[in-house]
Amino acid sequence: MARPLLQGLALPSRIETMLAMVMWALSMSVAPFVGQNWGAGLFERVQRALRMANIFALSWGLFAFVCLYWLGPRLIGLVNDDPEVIEAASVYLLIIPMGMGLMGVVANSTSSFNALGMPGPPLMISLLQMLFLSVPLALIGNYLFGYRGIFIGSVVGISVTALVAFVWLRITIRRRIRIARSKAAAIS
Repeated sequence: MARPLLQGLALPSRIETMLAMVMWALSMSVAPFVGQNWGAGLFERVQRALRMANIFALSWGLFAFVCLYWLGPRLIGLVNDDPEVIEAASVYLLIIPMGMGLMGVVANSTSSFNALGMPGPPLMISLLQMLFLSVPLALIGNYLFGYRGIFIGSVVGISVTALVAFVWLRITIRRRIRIARSKAAAIS
C-alpha cells in the first residue's frame, strides 16, 4: 500500500497547490493594503478589507472543495488507472481541501501582522500549527485511522490555527485602534 499511497498523493497535492495559489496571492496583496491604510489611519478600511479577504478565502475554499469533490476522482482516473492510487488520491482530495479556506484566513492574518510591523505573532502561529497541532494530530490520526487520519489531523490543525490567528489579529487591531485614537485625542 505504501507505493500506491505515495503515487496517490503526488497528483492531488499538485492540484491542491494550484488552487491554493489563489490564497497565497490574496494574502500577498492583503499585506501592502493593510500596511498602507493602517499608516494612513484608515482603520475601518483595514477591518473591512480583512473581512472581505477572509470571506473570499472561505468562499474560495468551499468552491475548491466542491470542485475537487466532484472532479478529483475523474482527474486522477485520467492519469492513473490503479484503483489503490485512485482511492488514496480521492480520499486526499475529499479531506484536505476542507481546510483550504481556513488556510487563507491564516495567511491573511499572518500577512496582516507582518504589515503592522509585528513579525512575532506569525512565528508563533506557525509554530503552533506545525509543532503543536499538525504533527501531533497527524500522528494521532494515523494511529486511529491510518493515512485518512493524517489528512483529518491536518484539517483539524488548520482549523484551530485559523481560529487562533483570526481572534489574535482581531484583538490586536482593536487594541491598536483604541491606542491610536486615544493618542489622537490627547494631542487635540
